[in-house]
Amino acid sequence: MPHFRRTPKHFHPHGYQYPIRGIVHFLHHIRRFSSPIALPLTKGLVLSSATIIPLFRYGFHPQANAIKLLLSRVFFRHAADRHPLLTWAFAGAGVVSATILCLGESYAIWTYLVGGFLSNIPRLMWNQTLQDHSFVKLEPYTETPEEAVMTAKTRDHYLSTNHLIILYSRDPAIEGDFLYWRQFFCRPILFIVTLPLNSIPFLGFWVFLFLNGLPLTGAALQMYLSAKKMTTLQRRRYVKERYRACQSFGIVATWLEMVPILGIVFVCTNQIGAALWAIDEEQWIQKQKAVKLQHEQLE
Repeated sequence: MPHFRRTPKHFHPHGYQYPIRGIVHFLHHIRRFSSPIALPLTKGLVLSSATIIPLFRYGFHPQANAIKLLLSRVFFRHAADRHPLLTWAFAGAGVVSATILCLGESYAIWTYLVGGFLSNIPRLMWNQTLQDHSFVKLEPYTETPEEAVMTAKTRDHYLSTNHLIILYSRDPAIEGDFLYWRQFFCRPILFIVTLPLNSIPFLGFWVFLFLNGLPLTGAALQMYLSAKKMTTLQRRRYVKERYRACQSFGIVATWLEMVPILGIVFVCTNQIGAALWAIDEEQWIQKQKAVKLQHEQLE
């Protein structure tokens, strides 16, 4: 459930819960959701299986051995000489890191192989989830004078990771081809650059999830922010105020999409989770308006 402060100025969601709630909602209404996406999902599952099996068959052992060698010969060379048991630790770290690398590589490949099959699925998931909650109406965002000042003053450092969320929260159908191509190239480049982080045991995987989860969150929330008719500056303030929620949503959602074979299903449930976020936020806004109206009537 959403978390509220005593005097909240905006909605404070627990972002990590929405990918999980998306799964629960999908399973609860599986017949309604599965009928329009059965064919593209079937094609995607076949391609996903055809991708991950060869990768693990031919790519796992070379990568595991390379990571083990890297750890034992470069970073911990002297420690390994004094403590032979660390060799077992390096081997285990190599297995874990190689597994994550193979998952990441298969995720990258099937994402672009099945992209054409899944292009309409986010919109279908969004529309169906809103139909399930037809009592919630998405109204265009209107700023108060105070909020307009805050929007104008919102600034991010040029190295801020906020930019990754903001970039993908914008709608290329409105802003044109230049934005489309920026979105098209930015995410795969980020993925390729950060994928080697998984060779660093444990810590590298979490940094990888964090960085790649940010554009995923922006893309998941894009339809909501477009429905609210927010400008780019308003989206920037929206993201900045909910950065931790966006961060936790992205980590969980990216981790789910990397699950072998089933990751393609989680692409659907993550968008359902984003729609549930939007529904919770709209209910919160309506509640705040009702409370404000009640106070005005009492005065």
